[in-house]
Amino acid sequence: MSILALQDLPSDAIPIDMDASLYGLRIKTKMEELSASIRPIVHAVVDQFYRQLSRLSGSQHLIACLSGEELDHMKIKQAENLLMLCSPDLTHEMHKEVALRVGRIHAIVGLSREQLVTSNDVLHAVLLQNVDGTAHAQSLLILARRLVRDLGWQMTAAQNMQILCSNVLFKLGNLAWHAESYTDLITRAAEILGALDGVVGCVFARPDAQGIFKVEAIGGAKTVDFIAHVEKQQRAWLQAGEDPLKPGTGMWAWESRRIARCFNYATDPRVAHWLPCIEEAGYRSGITLPLDPLHEKNPAIVLFIYSGLPGGFSSPEQDAFFSQVKALLTFGLSKLEAFNGTVDTIPYATRKRWQSLLHGSGLEMHYQPVVELRTGSVVKVEALARLRDGDDILTPDTFLPALTSQDLFTLYVSGLDHVLAQRNAWISQGVALGLAINLPASALGNARYVEATRKALDRHNCPPDAITLEILETEEVSPDVDLLSALLAYKKLGVQLAEDDLGSGYSTLARLREMPVDVIKIDRSIVRNAEQDPYNTLRFIYQLTRLGHGLGKRVVVEGVEDMALLQALSRLRVDCAQGYAIAKPMPAAELELWLRLPRILSFQDDRKLTHTLARLADALVWEEGLHVIREETPLNGGKESVLAGFYAAMVDTASHDSAEKAAKTDLTECAIKFGLNSNEYMAARNRLIALLVQNRPIASGAD
Repeated sequence: MSILALQDLPSDAIPIDMDASLYGLRIKTKMEELSASIRPIVHAVVDQFYRQLSRLSGSQHLIACLSGEELDHMKIKQAENLLMLCSPDLTHEMHKEVALRVGRIHAIVGLSREQLVTSNDVLHAVLLQNVDGTAHAQSLLILARRLVRDLGWQMTAAQNMQILCSNVLFKLGNLAWHAESYTDLITRAAEILGALDGVVGCVFARPDAQGIFKVEAIGGAKTVDFIAHVEKQQRAWLQAGEDPLKPGTGMWAWESRRIARCFNYATDPRVAHWLPCIEEAGYRSGITLPLDPLHEKNPAIVLFIYSGLPGGFSSPEQDAFFSQVKALLTFGLSKLEAFNGTVDTIPYATRKRWQSLLHGSGLEMHYQPVVELRTGSVVKVEALARLRDGDDILTPDTFLPALTSQDLFTLYVSGLDHVLAQRNAWISQGVALGLAINLPASALGNARYVEATRKALDRHNCPPDAITLEILETEEVSPDVDLLSALLAYKKLGVQLAEDDLGSGYSTLARLREMPVDVIKIDRSIVRNAEQDPYNTLRFIYQLTRLGHGLGKRVVVEGVEDMALLQALSRLRVDCAQGYAIAKPMPAAELELWLRLPRILSFQDDRKLTHTLARLADALVWEEGLHVIREETPLNGGKESVLAGFYAAMVDTASHDSAEKAAKTDLTECAIKFGLNSNEYMAARNRLIALLVQNRPIASGAD
């Protein structure tokens, strides 16, 4: 029976001014009589109400998941609410406040709007069965209209909850598109979800090699204590020889790749082992979302969301909401992994420790010399961030994945301040060095980085051109950023710009041409191939160097780890080099001692090519000259003899022994007879390379 089905009441019992008769003195006597009739039977009415609700599919699981104590508590609250609705002293304001509060609880528990209507209908029907409709016709009508008002306000509360959820989805969608890192994504998502009304805890976690979930980000006031309690319990199980990975929604979601719920931790025997930790935190139910990019065998991470009420976020509206949360965050993870790869698990406690070191006194700057190969002089040092954690020194590849975008800004500003202060200290000692420092991709298009750079230069009275800001090619630049305008903002300060890690990331030739950088740095990943494929590696470095010089930029090769490569790079006209062959990164005090040591690092005038790589580099430059002559001397009009003369002169001036001379003669003859792209030419070149690598004679193949 609907609460509006009042045809069983006498028509003369319906007041003319219904709105004015819901509260106040006019209905006080009638409502006192109704209250007096209902009060003795209120608990019987509520018991009957809950028996009928327990048979309805929409609310059945909510009632079934309650413990006896919880159900009794809910019945007491329902009885109090019913007596309030019958009270002669009820006011509009009081009624609205209570109804909105109850509606909020119903929305959080998981009672849908349809179920709210059904519940009110059931309550009204039970009342009509237990109260004399003839004796209390007018007061029952007032109560029915109060129930309508009550339902309306509860609907408003449910709508307010939907609006909050829509705002959360908007924020998560924006985050999924624009998060700069995995840490940014999960940290900010935990904050957003942890602040949602009804959510009392939020945890992002991944299992480690032993299958134990390691927490990486949290939201909610009590979640830190909850995680500490969980870890303590797991350690106790380990010490007792028990498996620390007990069944729960995390395991279910991870293994099934489906959303998992617990309607009530207190009554679900499957999770009884976790109950002490759960009760300590005040969590009553929860939902776990596996965030699983489709290309992965397992979810990337699972998201635990806890409620302080039973129900497990189980209404259709909540189900749709959390499905969208799952989709948005999965998209965000997929987008980040596509560019940055999978990030190793970093426990939440570790993240917080490293962040506290960064914001405290743990940041140190180490310096690696950059040597000009023509003169052997140290012309610059690159400043590299380190975090000191007790006796451990953490490098950026370890701690950077744990930092948020705000942390990265702090790292840049603090690091630049350290570096410029150190420069002034060196100048006071008579040491003048250029300085380079990394600029994160997030700094491009971000005005506060530009302003922080300007202020630091002014504060330390540093000429802008003494500083080089290095932009990592391996970091993706947001598509929203106008790269040229972003870089010009730094150029206007007067600083030098360098494209770091060239050849390892996102650059194109067009981007390199258009970027207003002064220096390009060839990535160590290219240099690393020199041992396996020396000639082609040197060729690649040589072509990049020529390209850089053609664009008016200086070229630095990083990651140089042996003197042989250093000598070869000087032959390829590389401007500068850095790497362990010269010096490792070191604290400022060690660098000052290193600078006082005598060393010879210039090879431009060294004609004694003691290293194989240097011989290959010389041969490479010689072959490039051969190509130029061949391309500039077309074979028509009887010019073959002219070409042969050029080649003979090249062989005579570039060969150090008879075997090498024979191999180069062989190569030039193949170039004349068969062309530079012929199989014969390529075979002859391979024989020359083999001779230089193995340092032994090879046979001619030009006949």
